[in-house]
Amino acid sequence: MRLTVYVGAVLGAEGVLAASPADALRTRQRRSSSTEIWADLFDRTSIPLVPQPLQQMAEWATKFGGASVVIVTGDAWASTLDMARTARMALPETPVAIGGGVTLANVREAFDVADVAIVGSALEERPFTGPISAAKAHALALAAASGILTR
Repeated sequence: MRLTVYVGAVLGAEGVLAASPADALRTRQRRSSSTEIWADLFDRTSIPLVPQPLQQMAEWATKFGGASVVIVTGDAWASTLDMARTARMALPETPVAIGGGVTLANVREAFDVADVAIVGSALEERPFTGPISAAKAHALALAAASGILTR
């Protein structure tokens, strides 16, 4: 499951959001589930109340929060790529996902620095209103796969 604001606290449009990895871990344990936790380290629609280095956030999410995958999304594409590189260096054995901003034009670049690319509005016929375009999804999958065998 993808959990935003997994560590730390942020101020967003809806107010202060505080993380609770302990609640997520208890819920998973109560349900006897092996569901993976995919933890967003930062959310581009909010501001950290107490800024922490990305490396620290990644360590907290995995060490104390049991995250299987860390997700990064910057406020711009360049910062997203930088964040993915930083997360990769901090946690070389943990999968890194890019959580937003992936498009047909940059999907190969995403996979140069991350293991997973989460894609949403880039696949919609009308961004943010859907529905998903099969043609856009097919084109993105082809672009993503174009460099896999040459890595």
